[in-house]
Amino acid sequence: MSDYTHRLIAHATSNEYRRTSNGEIGDQCGHELCACHWFEAGWSRVYIAQDADKRERMARFAEEAVTNGYFGYSQYWDFRERFIRQANLHDFHPEMVNINRTCDCSTLIYGAILAAFGKEYKFSDDYATPPTTDEFDDYVASKFPQGTWVKHEKSEPYAIGPSTLERGHILWMNGHIAIWI
Repeated sequence: MSDYTHRLIAHATSNEYRRTSNGEIGDQCGHELCACHWFEAGWSRVYIAQDADKRERMARFAEEAVTNGYFGYSQYWDFRERFIRQANLHDFHPEMVNINRTCDCSTLIYGAILAAFGKEYKFSDDYATPPTTDEFDDYVASKFPQGTWVKHEKSEPYAIGPSTLERGHILWMNGHIAIWI
């Protein structure tokens, strides 16, 4: 397994008011999108792309996004789509974006997936409509050929924690989604 002592969870948390809406566009407080050490929060699924290069590309996208001070948090649909469109303009390299944009946790993960799989699966027609956290399972099942992803449920004999995760693994729980970087 990976050396997890230096790994982090990348995710979008909340806006400058610690809420999901009514914040300013962009990161006003320095932690609307962030990377933090492992925390047990009720993660109940792990999604693993079978291709290691794809997992690495997803992790790189998330790293670039959480360290870009232009990205803040919001669940407004319009803002979420602008985040994806701006990432697309820069070939899904968030470090190149230099205007304020916002996203939520599922949009961050969707951007990471588009960075890794977008050209291969020709998502250009629907790329701007990120699935919500609750829609993520159906999204993975409907958009990718069988075998592209492995999904582990916590109820299976699979412990979800730092020692079982590798870079690019996607963590899911009811209402939140993140990526292990």
